[in-house]
Amino acid sequence: MKRSFWLICIIVSVFYFSNMVNATGLYNSNKEDPRVLKPIFKGSNDNKVLSVDISKKGNMFVSASADGNVKIWDLNKKTMLKTLMFNDLVKAIFLENGKKLIITTRNSCYIYNTSMFKRLSKIKYRVIKDCSSSKDGTLLNISYDYGDKQDVYNIVSGKLLHTFKRRAYKTSFSPNKKYLLLSDNYNISVIDLKTWSLLTTLPKFQSKIRSFGFIDDQHVFVFTSGYDHSYGYLFDIKTAELIYKSYDFKKYGIEKALYTGEKYNFILFDDGNAKLFNLKLNKVLKEFFARGKSKDDGFTSVFLSNGSMIATGYEKGDMKIYPAGSFLYKASNHKTLGENSSDSGVLDNAVSDDSALKSLPVDNGKNIERKPEVITKTIIIKEEKKKNMKPFLQIYASKTSGYIPLDVSFKIIANDEDGEIKAYYLNIAGKEFIGKGTPMKVFPFTFDKPGLFKVMASVKDNKNAVSTKEISIKVREESFDDFKNNVFGKDKE
Repeated sequence: MKRSFWLICIIVSVFYFSNMVNATGLYNSNKEDPRVLKPIFKGSNDNKVLSVDISKKGNMFVSASADGNVKIWDLNKKTMLKTLMFNDLVKAIFLENGKKLIITTRNSCYIYNTSMFKRLSKIKYRVIKDCSSSKDGTLLNISYDYGDKQDVYNIVSGKLLHTFKRRAYKTSFSPNKKYLLLSDNYNISVIDLKTWSLLTTLPKFQSKIRSFGFIDDQHVFVFTSGYDHSYGYLFDIKTAELIYKSYDFKKYGIEKALYTGEKYNFILFDDGNAKLFNLKLNKVLKEFFARGKSKDDGFTSVFLSNGSMIATGYEKGDMKIYPAGSFLYKASNHKTLGENSSDSGVLDNAVSDDSALKSLPVDNGKNIERKPEVITKTIIIKEEKKKNMKPFLQIYASKTSGYIPLDVSFKIIANDEDGEIKAYYLNIAGKEFIGKGTPMKVFPFTFDKPGLFKVMASVKDNKNAVSTKEISIKVREESFDDFKNNVFGKDKE
């Protein structure tokens, strides 16, 4: 009887647990979870990813990381085109439909062409905070922490269009290039680029601004997140009127948000999770896993390329590209996760937990007292005459010691910050390798004699500056004792 009783208990427990698994949406570990997205491209850095970007044609990908590496990839061939090294790196983005690349450090902005990766110009100033470009890549805004200054450049002509005084950590151009959003951690101002005057200021946010931008030429989205509250907002920029506000995302949190191009649909990112959220319906339509190296590997940068690819950068150095269709389509096949689903999301009376949003100002031309200081002088960007810098050079060996015959692969990493590599020279135990440009291949070599060998590499830039590096390779004959220890271990006789 006792055995029958326990057998019945086990059967009931298994049946109950299996139903619970199905009801809660948990998946069998042997079955593939459809929520886990499969990237079409993977890359990695040794440190935190600061920014990711995809060229408009979708053929190139660039990442900037905290270790100073800027990596440019050919997405068609899935090969690295170039690696550049910088100190105090901030960001790297494509301009002019991928024809140019701007690399921002704390003290300078460097503009390169993407055909030869030759530096075209340099903009130098103290403490650069951020840079952003218009959708077509022809306008560039640079934000400076020192002096709360903003510079707007025409990249095609190379002219500084305007400078004005206003603090901003992040900026965003409208699609038609008529407006510029300026944001610090808790405020957003709208600048009219025709008159270079302040159009309006959105109400102050109580939580930190994580993402913002335009969904069209008249409407702005803002996503905020803090310890207590996380919200999404949609405003009319001309009147500062709040149109929609989401429920509190404190259950999820928000690190980054992307507008998909579909009306009111956004992708929200947090701790390796991504959600397709409709701000008008106030619902999470679809949930995904798009993780880096671990579950707690947070998103540091996200980018949507022409609605076709989504690039992500992670805290621990991973970079991935996903097909955008994985995020946007077949939402009806997934469980709706939204809270307050009966609420349409429309705030006729602008009800808000943020006290600053309870009373929304309308810009009638009288409310705004502060106007940015405008400098209308046009300045041509000129290259500074500076002493030519030596090119960066590093040499790597797959092994630095071993027994004969010892097979070693050597690789040279070189780039020139203020020019280009003209030629390289590699000497391995008397054998010479000479070539033009930056060496992209691996040099294999077999040491068949014992000794201490020096391997020397040199590169020369287009202004004849030379950098040289050396490493040593120790090669020895394998004695009987070495052989015995390697085969049988030190404890074996």
